[in-house]
Amino acid sequence: MLSAKEGRATMQEHDRNGAGRGGRPAGVLLGGAALAGAVAGGTLLLRRFDAWAVQQITQPARRAALGTPADLALAYEEIRLRSEDDVDLYGWLIPAPGGLAQARATLILGHGLGDTIDAILGHVAYLQPAGYNVLLLDFRAHGRSGGAHTSVGYLEHQDVGAGLRYLAGRGLSTIGIMGWSLGAAVAIVSAGLYPQIAGVIADSGFARLASPLARAAASTLGHPPLLARFEGWYGEHLVARTLGFNAADARPAAFIGRISPRPLLIIHSTGDTLVPVANAHALYARAGQPKACWILAAGDHTPGVFAVFPAEYGRRVLAFWDGVFAGRPGGNGR
Repeated sequence: MLSAKEGRATMQEHDRNGAGRGGRPAGVLLGGAALAGAVAGGTLLLRRFDAWAVQQITQPARRAALGTPADLALAYEEIRLRSEDDVDLYGWLIPAPGGLAQARATLILGHGLGDTIDAILGHVAYLQPAGYNVLLLDFRAHGRSGGAHTSVGYLEHQDVGAGLRYLAGRGLSTIGIMGWSLGAAVAIVSAGLYPQIAGVIADSGFARLASPLARAAASTLGHPPLLARFEGWYGEHLVARTLGFNAADARPAAFIGRISPRPLLIIHSTGDTLVPVANAHALYARAGQPKACWILAAGDHTPGVFAVFPAEYGRRVLAFWDGVFAGRPGGNGR
């Protein structure tokens, strides 16, 4: 039998060898502390992600246009529109060589997140000479348009809707839409909602916002892949909740099936580090016929393929639009 002194010594030795208060092994306490620390650290990262996502994703820094169609020796009209939810919008309407009324059709072009309409003037350079009117719009919260927030693809369909009403008022009702990145998402959603759009080209588009958000969280914030994937899903819902819509209703993948039987062309680079090419495959799988997909290794995110193969890009795009509007040589663009 141990004496009281020997018993105290034994208990002290037991404490030193791994017992904690309440009879719990010290390793369990340390593991609990590590878990609590991980949860606290994850919470801190999510708070950091919240602040980053709301500001950088829904309130991108505005930049001024660095050029105009005049730089391409093209005539154009500056136009002001108003969306159904009362956002003031700015744009350029560029007539075909024979004038608005003689165009084969009018093409609405959509820029990427944080960009402005001058960023896609390079496409006007081959579309307008081929007989197309071109309408370029600064999306809400971009360039010279009003609005405090971008929804990264969903609410912007109202910007396109304003453009469609404006064109109809000018007697122009034969319409196609083409966009890059954010503009691709807007093009898909808009075509799903507005049947008067005759065809769609979506370049570097995402199937759902969670995908590029996850990539951005990993590359910009340096978060580990598993956390970044969760942040992508979480950020998609955060943006929707902040702006008052349902995330599941805002995904281009949910709208692309509505485009058929109107033609669709999806363009993507396998080297896209912001919007993985899996998005193009997902969109293509959900789309109805007629549809086509042009995927190749050609640079990073937009301008991607166009930057590497501009001549082939222009040829393919014009072949698509000429097919959509075959048999419509002009006559008020109708």
